Amino acid sequence: MQEILQVVLLFAALLSGGAAVFFSLRLQKQYKQSFVLSYFYYVLFMSIFGVYSLLGSEALGDLLRILEAPVDTIRSASFYALLVGIPFLILAKYMLIRCCVEFLKRDVPPWFPVAYFFLTLTALVAFGLAVVRLTHFGRGNYDALMRLQHGMFLGIMGSVYPGLFLLALVSSRGKRNYENRFIGSFTLAYLGFAILSLALYVLQTRYVFLGRLFVFVFLSWHLVPLLLLHVHLATYQRKPLRTEAGFQERLRVFVERHEISNRESEVLELICKGLTNQEIADALFISLQTVKDHAHRIFTKTGVKSRIQLSNLIRME
Repeated sequence: MQEILQVVLLFAALLSGGAAVFFSLRLQKQYKQSFVLSYFYYVLFMSIFGVYSLLGSEALGDLLRILEAPVDTIRSASFYALLVGIPFLILAKYMLIRCCVEFLKRDVPPWFPVAYFFLTLTALVAFGLAVVRLTHFGRGNYDALMRLQHGMFLGIMGSVYPGLFLLALVSSRGKRNYENRFIGSFTLAYLGFAILSLALYVLQTRYVFLGRLFVFVFLSWHLVPLLLLHVHLATYQRKPLRTEAGFQERLRVFVERHEISNRESEVLELICKGLTNQEIADALFISLQTVKDHAHRIFTKTGVKSRIQLSNLIRME
């Protein structure tokens, strides 16, 4: 019975990973924003690592056990199957960092990619040298290899997610707008992902079933942040109206009906074009708080609570 459940978990993990890639791709096509594109690549690279390395390692180990291969051979094959996927994991973490920075309307410093990949490449080279040293004589110290592998994985998983959560806390300190609420929830979800994944990864050496559960969590957890991202985009990042026929006429009628001032109508038009509050402030050369005040008055006059409701009202004119 337990073996059947393990197979079901692995199959569910594969489906979940595919679903995460599919839905993130749909969001990327629907909302042409840089942070959405970065998040898609993050999910893609994480899924490649999960399927190619984690599922591949499990499948290879099961196959070798069926063939009654020596224990050292099974452990060595699983070790190298996981090792070759590490570059995808490193790329995934970089894209997630980029996604969060872009969402916070900040530019990624030119030195950051160089520093990030230099440090990770240095760590990989050091890891490779340690592997060569441990396997140079005889058949190798596989217990030491596994400890080295665990340390590498724990380092990658345990450093990025807490750092992003702290970045979200610092960025949202003293602010309570919808963007900060989202990035806080988004990074908190991934902090939970890191904690649960690391716990299962450590405990899987004691219980085989937890190894399968770890793979399932690793591939399926992205559906939770994806749902948060979908709700956020659908609520606050409505697709622009400017390409729709008759938009300007409907906007004029809407402005007259709700007694919206000239300045408010400028803000309203830019909202409909998909610009953020900061982008509107930059375009109109006014402060961010002024934009928020105009948007609040527009919402009050029209009786709506979100950008999507506002867009729908204009479409109905």
